[in-house]
Amino acid sequence: MLIIVGLTGGLLVFQHEISDFILHQQIGKITPQGQQLPIATILERVQTHYAQQPDIILQRVFLPATPGEPINIFIKSKTDEWATAYVHPYTGAVLGDSLSGQDIWQQFLMKVYELHYALLAGDFGIKLVGVVGLLRGYS
Repeated sequence: MLIIVGLTGGLLVFQHEISDFILHQQIGKITPQGQQLPIATILERVQTHYAQQPDIILQRVFLPATPGEPINIFIKSKTDEWATAYVHPYTGAVLGDSLSGQDIWQQFLMKVYELHYALLAGDFGIKLVGVVGLLRGYS
């Protein structure tokens, strides 16, 4: 059990770096091109992009931390399915999204979380991992 928790923990430590690498493989590199578009323009272009899917609602906007990152717009469908749209901050183009389970990495990562924190065993697994962690700390 300690090996499983250790290996999954090692993967979770590098999740952001791996996620960034995979995202850049999917959407390509963003080269800064002067000023970023105003948020209102970005939102209009995203709404136009999803006009054929009227059940999509824009929920949150996360601006990039560095000039070479996309704007992340969290979207939600009427069936409460959440996704992220990746938008080019200089052109307003939607570079991709994580709709309809296409983001396999995120699905895999959720299973790794469940394995790490609960051994895929729900509440019992959470308690078991906690007890073994406490006992390991006292030895």
